[in-house]
Amino acid sequence: MSDSIISSAKSGNVVALNSLLTQTRGYAISVVSAFLGTKYSARIDAKDVSQIVLVQVARDLANCQATDWAGYLGWVRLIARNSVYKEIAKIKAAKRSADRTTSMSDKFQASSRTATPVQIAEVREQLEQVLALAAGISDATKNVIALLAEGNTSEEIAAQLGITVSGVYGVVKRFRSAARAECLV
Repeated sequence: MSDSIISSAKSGNVVALNSLLTQTRGYAISVVSAFLGTKYSARIDAKDVSQIVLVQVARDLANCQATDWAGYLGWVRLIARNSVYKEIAKIKAAKRSADRTTSMSDKFQASSRTATPVQIAEVREQLEQVLALAAGISDATKNVIALLAEGNTSEEIAAQLGITVSGVYGVVKRFRSAARAECLV
């Protein structure tokens, strides 16, 4: 590959950029596939991630410090690695979110096709307890629990709501006690 095509593409030559991206596509797919490995290759399409890589290459080429082909490929490899890691992080975040909701929803899940009338009645009773607990908590408690569910620390919640950190701990403790009393936790 000629180093002149890189400098020409950096200067804004659309034909050179198109040629550069065409020649880079196969390399991007192979790097993405290598970073995905066997664990994530079934869940993430390497061609989709390589398209993300090529878009970022086209967008950021003017800022690329590489002047030769080897340096350019190293830069593309770095973009590919970061793109793969971002896609894996999305999968892990979705899994963590699903794990949190699944554990709660398993408790209240009943299908009229598979559940017996007794199971349906138990689920309805538990749901009524949850709704009663939710109706009985104050707006301050709802705010603290909502911020906690978003991943904020107790210090951040205290700063946002203008209360002390021990106040946050007290709200959470009272909420947990009420939930335990209702046999929900």
